[in-house]
Amino acid sequence: MRAIENDNGGGVREEEVASPHAVEDLWGENERLREHLAQAESERDQLAERLRELERALEDNAILQQSSSLANLFVAGHRLHTGVDLAEVIEAIEEIVATLVGSEEMALFERDGDAPELSLLASVGIDPAPLRRIAIGAGIIGRTAQTGEVYVAGAEGAEEPGPSEKGLTACIPLTLAGRVTGAIAIFRLLSHKAALEPADREMFDLLARQAGMALYCARRPAPSAAGSGA
Repeated sequence: MRAIENDNGGGVREEEVASPHAVEDLWGENERLREHLAQAESERDQLAERLRELERALEDNAILQQSSSLANLFVAGHRLHTGVDLAEVIEAIEEIVATLVGSEEMALFERDGDAPELSLLASVGIDPAPLRRIAIGAGIIGRTAQTGEVYVAGAEGAEEPGPSEKGLTACIPLTLAGRVTGAIAIFRLLSHKAALEPADREMFDLLARQAGMALYCARRPAPSAAGSGA
């Protein structure tokens, strides 16, 4: 900046005048600001697009998870009702628990009519001795048979398993025509599965409805050739 003197002799008046270099500096700074702003806007647009991509991916993942869950439920229901005898139905239940729920430790119980106890029908990966007979209403398994409500360890209000039920993760009542006809007790999950998921609850509901029916049908004698009119 420089000062300009007044030529009238009546005194000197100074005015601030921008030098060419200062003007160039201002223009340069303005251009840099424009570039920074353009870059910031570009980054903002890129982030917005990335956010939209993530939202689409989450939606796709949710759809895939839902489709997978429905497929598993279909497979489980089909598997239960393809068994023609008791051994095949038991095998189907064990397979569903192992592959679709994620546990190789389970016990399958049945109740004979209005009997006051559950009888152990089959077991995998556990000591069956303490579980051969369970009184209705005794322990978590007995109370599940009494109430007809699914038990899930760690759920709000869920009690801790006793010594004979150590490691119990879930207990599913098996129902038929509104009556509890048995139960499935699921113990420790496989190491790769940290906890039960919402899809597992849907699987428990399916087992509660369908497994009891499958066991009932497997225990009914097949129609004889004479009875069929052949």
